[in-house]
Amino acid sequence: MRRTAGCLLAISACLSAYAAEPVDEAYIRSLTAPGKTVLVMEYYDGQGNVSERKGYASASGFKAISATDFRVDANLTVQLFGIEPCEGDMVNRKEDFAGTCDDYARKGLITLLQSPRVIYCRAFVSESGAPVQDATCYGYYHYPGSLDTIDMFEEQLVSLGSHRIAKRQDGTPARADLKVEPFPLICPPQGIGLFWSAKSACTTAILWYLAHAGLLDDAMDYHQWPHRYVRRVLRKSDIYAG
Repeated sequence: MRRTAGCLLAISACLSAYAAEPVDEAYIRSLTAPGKTVLVMEYYDGQGNVSERKGYASASGFKAISATDFRVDANLTVQLFGIEPCEGDMVNRKEDFAGTCDDYARKGLITLLQSPRVIYCRAFVSESGAPVQDATCYGYYHYPGSLDTIDMFEEQLVSLGSHRIAKRQDGTPARADLKVEPFPLICPPQGIGLFWSAKSACTTAILWYLAHAGLLDDAMDYHQWPHRYVRRVLRKSDIYAG
């Protein structure tokens, strides 16, 4: 039993490690096919090398069957690794939603699956051949003249607040690469300091901060989702160094 538990922890660590590695965006964009949603599964060995690759295409897209799972075909369901819905019921007045956490999370996944041209998933090699496979997935979204982006499903869902990071049996996060605690947004020249937290109008607050700090255009040029700029650019800027 201990050996089995140790193997599972090792696999989880590998999944988190390669999930966090940058993806080849040019390669993902090259997978598009007219009138189809393309899905590619890549399977990695313990050294992070691709050992197998499988491709699928659908004219009608791929459908969510739960808060974390979507069906590829009759023989394969993909389960997003390391995230889960909250427990119980919730209310989101902005979206006019009142219901279970599970229903809200499923709604979030349905939204992500509506329009990607490509879905690119990474899984550990031991998942190959299983009817339900844990994976980390990315969607390529393209609308000519307005949007061209590749987003990790799990990162988007956790950022939106529809999902949370699952925990292992020892209480540690299953996806350490997704765990980013809210931090104060400061702008000394303007005398601004903003404290924020998830699921409490944080996107509106962050947009307000970026506008007053003169960073809104830069943020929107970087990505349409302002949280990505805050986490990947602002958090690493000189103002937060040290």
